[in-house]
Amino acid sequence: ASGLFEVDVTLPPGSYEYKFLMNGIWCLDHTKPTTTNEVGEENNLLLVSMTENKRLTISFYFIR
Repeated sequence: ASGLFEVDVTLPPGSYEYKFLMNGIWCLDHTKPTTTNEVGEENNLLLVSMTENKRLTISFYFIR
């Protein structure tokens, strides 16, 4: 389905890797930082500092 998709999460301090699974295909947000993990996979990277718990809304628009 096409449209705007959002998820709200609260994250404690740390480093987080993520990507989106849409219709069986893993997708990156190319507007956000990326990193390559130890097995060579590219993921988006989110860093939450030690002085904050971060409430985050991840939004993306998908056109089919």
